[in-house]
Amino acid sequence: GLAHEINNPLTAVLAWLGQARDALQEEQFDVPFLSRSIEAALAGAERVALLSHDLHRLTRVGQEPDRTGQCDLLEVMRAMGRLVE
Repeated sequence: GLAHEINNPLTAVLAWLGQARDALQEEQFDVPFLSRSIEAALAGAERVALLSHDLHRLTRVGQEPDRTGQCDLLEVMRAMGRLVE
């Protein structure tokens, strides 16, 4: 479910940042390793941010009374797809 979709990337972010922290504390300045760790952590954090943004947008649908108009159905489907990936 949704909790799993959020917890998975957050667990990865914590793991990658923990490894980078440990390497720095041990003064192992393996720049490629640290760079990969930071990039992986950023990717996980971006995934959670995107999920949060999509969830916020989807839960606001219909909150404004008598609001009608066009929407981009393809964008709605993409947002839904990201939530269920």
